[in-house]
Order: sequence, then structure tokens, then C-alpha cells
Amino acid sequence: MGLTSWRSLKSDGTILDTPAVCFRYKYAQDFWLSFGDTTTQLASVLVALLGPGIPAPVTGITTFTFGGTFEIHIEDPGGNKIFEQSVTLTYRIVALLEAFVGLIMVSLFTWWIEEEEIETTICGHVLEEGEQPAIYAGVEEGFSQPAGGSDYTDYEGHILTDWTSPLYALNIPAGSKFFIDFHNIGMVGLTKLGVIQTQVCAGGICAALRSPEHGMLWVARAEADAIDITGTSDLRAIDPGMNADTFWPWDEGAPNLGAPIHGAVDAQGATRPVLLRFPCKAHLVLVWQGGQNIQVSRSITSGQQTELVQWSTPMNVLPGHTLLGAAISEDGSALYLVARGSQGTVSARCPVEYDEGELVIGEGEPVLMTLEDDEEFPSIADQLHTLQMSGQMAMLIVDGGAGVEVYLSHDGLRTWRR
Repeated sequence: MGLTSWRSLKSDGTILDTPAVCFRYKYAQDFWLSFGDTTTQLASVLVALLGPGIPAPVTGITTFTFGGTFEIHIEDPGGNKIFEQSVTLTYRIVALLEAFVGLIMVSLFTWWIEEEEIETTICGHVLEEGEQPAIYAGVEEGFSQPAGGSDYTDYEGHILTDWTSPLYALNIPAGSKFFIDFHNIGMVGLTKLGVIQTQVCAGGICAALRSPEHGMLWVARAEADAIDITGTSDLRAIDPGMNADTFWPWDEGAPNLGAPIHGAVDAQGATRPVLLRFPCKAHLVLVWQGGQNIQVSRSITSGQQTELVQWSTPMNVLPGHTLLGAAISEDGSALYLVARGSQGTVSARCPVEYDEGELVIGEGEPVLMTLEDDEEFPSIADQLHTLQMSGQMAMLIVDGGAGVEVYLSHDGLRTWRR
């Protein structure tokens, strides 16, 4: 998945090219450093006072460190903090100085970041040192070109550079905003948000499902303040650029049937939608990440009798967790979830009951997932994975980065083996 070009924030901090499934940012910095009070200069003055005649130029190296901290966070349109970070940087400065009768001249100047401390929280989960799932590549280290953007005068050194964050896997809804909470390094003369640029992997916040009983294709797409659901049997209603010859090769002039069925769920800042269906029923279930909670809504009408699919009021089924996978049991008696919580990777069974013909989905109780012999379940990427149910067997298909990993469970998603 490719990254977009670097983009500045809008004046209110809105991140461009969203929705997105990963991101990184650049923080601009501008420093002027004075070398007027150095041991090299003092030595030159001393030689001029004590030695006869005109002293020879004195050459020396001066080195020192300085640094600072900035703290940022990202909020979805609902005001939920989905990303928080504190970065402390320590710069090492090295300059070759020449002094002659008290006049100092910088003849060489360089710098690099000597120490870096990063503290990151994603959707309420604090990344531990060395934790990889939320980081696309490498370790959690930023980047700044050593000596990049350097210049100097006779008396001063100038640093104009960027610090680039690691690339994080994060579902960012459209309309999300970037905030700077604190900074004592950056740039003078610009608003705080003027020092930030972002780069994202755009898109990816949609789900699709085909109903075999009538061949209807359903697509759910998360917008800024709702999840839009479209049902159609004509794929050109989903993708207007599709060639009619591909879909109806026997009738090149076949008109576009459009999308006859529409619906929407009020879900501000929703991410990670998953569309599911109950066995032998036309009713659908929509699961998604709403802030720091996993939420669900079910269709009240099937869409076969009306052009508008109505949906139930969203409810929390697993508060304080991040959605990793969802599936319906074969008998339709439960909604199963795989999620990340503060204690690690968990599963949950949300019971499904019928109250006067209406489907009622209950809240789930998280259970810590383990491997056989009580081994800790491995840390998996913080993104949606495929969860499937077949009788009493559950299958979790995971993108492990280096390849696909498949885990099986036969005891209600508690114990797994690969």
C-alpha cells in the first residue's frame, strides 16, 4: 500500500487524505547556536595578552548537547484520542573553531541526534519497548538526516531540519485532527500546527458482503459521521468505472441498474467496519470500532421490501477494546470477537437472542486468548484480520508481515494452536 505525498494540515488541524489505515508525520525544527563564548576564543585572547607580537590563530573543537520535548495527539471526529505521543530529542553539536586575537570564526560545523525517547499510546494502548504490531517496519525510531539543513556564519551555527516519526498502523477516520499539546523545540514565527506535515496510506475503511439468497452485494463505507451501506446486484453501482462489457458481455448497452437499497448508521468517527449476516436470514450485522469501544448495529429491515435499510441504535458490545476480527456462529446464536485490550489479545462471545421476533445482541465478556500449554498468544498486527466459524471450530487468519499465519480453536476462542 503506497504512501501519499507529504501534506500540511488544514488551519484547524484536520489531516488530509483521510480516511487512512497508516500514517507518519514530520516535525520541523529551526535552531540558531552561538559559539561566541568558547574555550577556543578565551585561549586566543589569553595568547594575545601574554605572548609577544601577533599570536597565531588558535584552533579548537567545541561540543555540547541541547534538546527539548514535544507532545502531540490525534482525535477522531467524535473527540476520541486515537493516537498520543511524547518525543524527547537530544542533539549533539560539534564545531571546529578558529580564534585570532579574540575574534572567533566557525570553520566546520555538524550535528546529530544523540538520544531519542518516544512514548506512544494508540487507542488507549501504551506501546511497550520493542513492541512491533503497530509499527509497519523496523523499530520505533524516528529519523533526522545528520547535519541536514546545516549552515554557519563566523559566529553561529544554524540547524533547519525535520524529525520524521516511524510509520504506524492506525485507522484514521475522515475529519480527524492533529493537536500539539506541548513543545519547547520547533520553529519561531509559525503557528504550532505549521511545523507538522503528514503522510498516510489512504483508504481501506470499508467492508463488503454478498448475500447468496438473492445475489445482493452489500458495501459498508465509514464516513466522517456515519457508516453508509449500499446494496446492489449491479457492480457498476459500486464502481462506476467498471466496464459494462466485463459484467454483461452479452449486452454491451445494458443500463446501469444503480444501487436500489441504501442505509446508514449514525457512527461518528467509525473505523474497521465488518459486515456479517445471520445464517438463513437476510438481516445483516455491522460491527465497527467506535472510539475506544467495539460497537454493533443490526438491520431491522432486510432491504427486500423497501429501498431504505433501517438499522438499530448502535450499542457497545466490548468497551475499552480494539477490534481485530468478528464472525457469526453457524447457528446464529452468538457474535464472536477477537480484540486487543490492556491485558493482551482477547476473545469475546456476545449472545444473540430473539425477543418477540427481534434480534438482540448482548455485551461480551473478554477472555484472554492463549496458545496450548498456557503459552501466551503471540502479538498480532493492530488491524482487522479474518475470523471464521465452522461448527465448534474457529479459524483466525492473520497477516504476520513475513507471511500468513493461521490459528485454530475448538473451545470457544479460548485456546489456540497454529
